Amino acid sequence: MKDEPWRFYTPLASLPKHVDFTSEEMGMLLQQKDDEVFNSTLQADVVHNAFVDALETLNTMQPELMERISPESVEGEVGKIAIPKDEALALRPAMINVNSLIEQLRKEAEKDAVAAGRLLDSLQTLLRGRLGLPYSVGPAPQAEGE
Repeated sequence: MKDEPWRFYTPLASLPKHVDFTSEEMGMLLQQKDDEVFNSTLQADVVHNAFVDALETLNTMQPELMERISPESVEGEVGKIAIPKDEALALRPAMINVNSLIEQLRKEAEKDAVAAGRLLDSLQTLLRGRLGLPYSVGPAPQAEGE
């Protein structure tokens, strides 16, 4: 229990918004006649929205678990807990559920970030080539130390 994710997760204050590609957007992309890019884009909003929904669930589950545990002491943002064995056993299913969701989201985020990066590169190459767009799109540069 000492190093389990449920103990360290901090709920996000502001979740990403849902994304829904319109039929006009998908129609424009289909007109570009690139099956690979079109098919990759087809489920991108669904994957994103499912991830946001899972984050929302986690943002509810973890605080509900924490509300059931009273800290012995708190120093700054760190609390020390000691849970009697019978209470720990009663809380264990909720701890396992939160840990599992955190681990699933972590794995999905890694996989989906790679897929989204590839899709962004493919879309950029396609649209710049076919539509003559003079600019490029990519992740914002990060400041040192981020």
